[in-house]
Amino acid sequence: MAYKDIKYEQEGHLVTITIERSDRNNTCTSDTTGELIDAWHTFREDNSAWCAILTGEGDDFFSDGIDTKWLLEEIVKNGDSRHSRRPVDHREGMGGITQEFECWKPMIAAVNGDASHAGFDMAMACDFIIAGEHTKFEMSAPKIFGMAEQNGVSRLVRQLPLKIAMGILMTGGELTAQEGARWGLVNELAQKGEVMTVARRWADRVLECAPIALRGTKEWATRQFDLPYTVALTHKHFSWEEMNSSDDGWEGLLAYTKGERYEYKGQ
Repeated sequence: MAYKDIKYEQEGHLVTITIERSDRNNTCTSDTTGELIDAWHTFREDNSAWCAILTGEGDDFFSDGIDTKWLLEEIVKNGDSRHSRRPVDHREGMGGITQEFECWKPMIAAVNGDASHAGFDMAMACDFIIAGEHTKFEMSAPKIFGMAEQNGVSRLVRQLPLKIAMGILMTGGELTAQEGARWGLVNELAQKGEVMTVARRWADRVLECAPIALRGTKEWATRQFDLPYTVALTHKHFSWEEMNSSDDGWEGLLAYTKGERYEYKGQ
């Protein structure tokens, strides 16, 4: 698929997905989300791709969510402003990862600029957030055109202390990158212009690990939320069997006992 609004690059086992709409604050139309869906599915299904970084073009916006200019044009085209506010109808959600999308490979958000509305949600849908010191996260939909996106609300109240999350949601407020780091939302702060450098450093650390083990770990950590604590402690997870029977599992263990470093193959 040829992309118009995004760029998909792979170097070794690392994939970088960049939203290239800086003239529109890296916002998403339905076409943009369609391209992102294709890119994320490509990453998920490619056995040579072990880790992904999501970022936006430039240093001003990671993503400002939905393109409101485009949205208004779609509403006018549909002819009923009361009932046609959801022209983006992808089951994977805005940006391709905010709703019905499962991927057990590590995903890093390189928040090089402000992350607002669904852009904030896209960042939260990733496993790590590296944020520029100059950036902020915003959920101001109630001030503009309606309630905050359901997916963003669900993630925010899980990834921040409840009172902090509700303070943002009930005021259409924002969170600075420093506040995000303070409350555990942001893994590391970076100077303006250095966000991708820091994100790649995190990716390098990820790629030192066994990819099969990381996929199993991410899936199990995610599914923990659906299980009572005592059940989670005794539940047998299938990824243990997959890892133990893999070449990486055996060769990695042998190398460790010899004090050597093993280059994982993902097999």
